[in-house]
Amino acid sequence: MPHDPSKMSVWTGYFDSKLSRSAGRRVPKEASVPNPSLEAVAWAAKAVGISKMKRDTDASHPSRPHLGEGRLVLSTQDALSATSSESKEGVMQSIGLRLHSQTKEAKEQEQVEAALAKKRRDAEQAAEAALEAVVGKGKIRADSISYNAAIAACANDGQWRVAVALLREMIDEHRRHKQHQHQRSDHAVAATAAPAVGSAAR
Repeated sequence: MPHDPSKMSVWTGYFDSKLSRSAGRRVPKEASVPNPSLEAVAWAAKAVGISKMKRDTDASHPSRPHLGEGRLVLSTQDALSATSSESKEGVMQSIGLRLHSQTKEAKEQEQVEAALAKKRRDAEQAAEAALEAVVGKGKIRADSISYNAAIAACANDGQWRVAVALLREMIDEHRRHKQHQHQRSDHAVAATAAPAVGSAAR
C-alpha cells in the first residue's frame, strides 16, 4: 500500500516504556508509559490539540504482529499544526509527554485516595472500639454523656456513618433503660400488693 503523506500512523508501541528503541519504542523514556492502551494514546493526542484522528483498533504493527496494539491515523497537517512540530517525531513526543504526565498524575491521585481510605478505616475501627468500650463490655457506663462524646468525636473526624450508628445505639439503649425501669416499677407494685392481698384473705 503506497504511503499517504497526508496521513500519519501512530502506534501504541511507540509509547511503551517496556519496549527498547530497537523493539519499537519511538519516544524518550520520559515520554513513555508501561503498556499504553490505544484509548490512552488517543486521549493524550486530543489533550495536545489534535482533533482529526481515526482509531484502527484491530491493526498490528508489521514488526509486532502478535501484540495487536492498534494505532491512531492522524491528519498530518492537523497533528503538526496542533503540536507546533515540524516532524512526526515532534508530534509523537508531544503526545508521549502528555500521556506520561497524565499517567503520573493518575497514579499519585490513586495513592492519595488509598491513604485517605486507610485513614477512614482506621478512624472507623477506633470509633467502633470506643463504642465497644462504652456498651459492649460494660467497662464504661453507657449514658448520654459518653455517647455524645463518642458521637462528637466521630462527627469531627468526618465519620458520619459511625456517628449515626452511635446515635441509634444511644436511642436503643435509652429505650432499653426505660423498659427496664418500667419492669422494675411493675415488680415493686406487685411486691407491695401481695402482702395486702394476703392480709385481706385472712
